[in-house]
Amino acid sequence: MIWQVLAEETDKQTEALSSKSHKRLTAAYVTDQQWAVLAPYFPVGSRSKYDKRDLVSAVLFIKQTGSAWTKLPDRFPPYKTVYAFYKRATKLGIWQRAMSDYETLKTNN
Repeated sequence: MIWQVLAEETDKQTEALSSKSHKRLTAAYVTDQQWAVLAPYFPVGSRSKYDKRDLVSAVLFIKQTGSAWTKLPDRFPPYKTVYAFYKRATKLGIWQRAMSDYETLKTNN
């Protein structure tokens, strides 16, 4: 009986943690309309551990707040991952093209 209760509590805790970690945290930084424009620049790869929208939102948070990479809030992916994503996208010219469309979208709305 005790084992069953413990197992049920563990399942509930695991469920709560997984639903928390999969909650969309990007709404304040990248709207659905904005993501529709940006998503083609950042296709989902088979090796992607983090959602591209979360990575883009994290970079935009850094750019908009002027915060240090190491001070990135916990609601975003790890700062080293975000920084590597940003550097790779910048080196390939993807970030500049995406932000050009992003800024155009922001000024039109």
